[in-house]
Amino acid sequence: MTRFDGKEENEEDQNTLLYTDGVVYHCSTTNRVTALKATTGQILWQFDPKTVQPTWKRCRTLGYFDPGPGDSCGRRIVMTTVDRRLIELRVSDGKPCESFGVNGVVDFIRLRCRSGHWALPTGTARPCP
Repeated sequence: MTRFDGKEENEEDQNTLLYTDGVVYHCSTTNRVTALKATTGQILWQFDPKTVQPTWKRCRTLGYFDPGPGDSCGRRIVMTTVDRRLIELRVSDGKPCESFGVNGVVDFIRLRCRSGHWALPTGTARPCP
């Protein structure tokens, strides 16, 4: 179903842009992250986490973290996805930080399934694997 503004049903642009070191970072309703050179708008890189969520399509914001010298990933963008993952991306190229979680990702669905300590709202798009 397409709405008059061109967005799909359940898409809401709730993103707050992130700016640091001359780069603007944007997260789309499908959680695709785009890094843009602030002075020209040139796309530096994009990352698509390939989210799966039919009923909640939005990204509210991104985070920035600088772990300091000696870290293998370096400065990073921190994001959550609509399908309950926490992902850290290298600022330099948008690739997941392999030193974080499992290849840059902490999957809260898998954690919940292993622990069984909390329940998801009804209609969740990703049941236990």
